[in-house]
Amino acid sequence: MTTPQTPSPSPTGGNDENGRTRRLNWTLISGLFIAVIVIVAVVILAVPSTRPKLDGPNAAGPSTTVARPPSADSGADLRGQFGTPRVDINGRRLEVPSNAVGIALPQAGGSAFIATDPEWLTGPPRGLMWQYLFNGVAMPFSTSDGPSKIVNGVPEGFARTPQGAVMAAWQLTFRLTYETDGGRRQSLLDRGTMSDGSAGAADARQQLERLDGRNQSTTWAGGGGPGNVPVGVRVSEFSGEYALVSFIFGLPGDTSKGVRTDMQVVWRDGMWKLPLPALGTGAVENQLDGRWSRRW
Repeated sequence: MTTPQTPSPSPTGGNDENGRTRRLNWTLISGLFIAVIVIVAVVILAVPSTRPKLDGPNAAGPSTTVARPPSADSGADLRGQFGTPRVDINGRRLEVPSNAVGIALPQAGGSAFIATDPEWLTGPPRGLMWQYLFNGVAMPFSTSDGPSKIVNGVPEGFARTPQGAVMAAWQLTFRLTYETDGGRRQSLLDRGTMSDGSAGAADARQQLERLDGRNQSTTWAGGGGPGNVPVGVRVSEFSGEYALVSFIFGLPGDTSKGVRTDMQVVWRDGMWKLPLPALGTGAVENQLDGRWSRRW
């Protein structure tokens, strides 16, 4: 598999510090990647807001497919397994599961889309639910594209679809960042990642093994971060073997701009996995055009 190269974002200002922070070279392998994004989030506060002109089906607001805990009428009553919900900085609902690693939802009706559907790359899964895990991380679950189960902290059963790839990229990335249990972290590394055989990959794994999620903040400067539902999602490439996905982390009350973070996953051994070393490119995005799905 040839890994596509992601163009480096162009600096938008003459200040040397701003130029450095426009490109996020975080690697998922140490607390440094949090610090880099914090710097970029600070930069956002000084960037004038440019309200986007959105067109096409992706311009809609939050998805109407957001799920509540299934009731007995659906054949699986999970209401007793969730507590009082929370909301993120932009008012998106986060369900609070009784299980610290989250609760997989019953899968029904197959994947949300097929390859010939207009929304194959842009639509959200059916029954989308964001759950509040660890010390405040928003995690996506669905009733159509997985995950279908969680085994020792590892989410499994994501569909081989763009929607499955998006959720797998987010879940694996932030579970590895915020997991507090050493045994579950080891399972995530063994089942949820793969190596290219390089010294960089070996070093990345070693650093991930030492990472302690209790020391990582879920809220970055300005209020954004993975404790919140992303305000934009984009699948730039998808082949069934590889997916390049991007997320926009917004700011309180302003979903028109934010920090873009790129991730990639590969399909191996019947599941999506994070390749090590991780991709981790990104930039400040001042306008979300029609390429971004706003319905996650």
